[in-house]
Amino acid sequence: MLGDAEWGEVELLGKKLRRIWGRYAHTGVVEPDPGLPMAWDPAIPHSV
Repeated sequence: MLGDAEWGEVELLGKKLRRIWGRYAHTGVVEPDPGLPMAWDPAIPHSV
């Protein structure tokens, strides 16, 4: 899953992703981080 990624890169992306999950757990709204390598479509509702 992680391929040849260096541990430092995995750790940095993990921290960013955990921050997003934490905000979601607290507010019910997903706030994307432009530093993460994934697509985001704000037209799709992502709140509870």
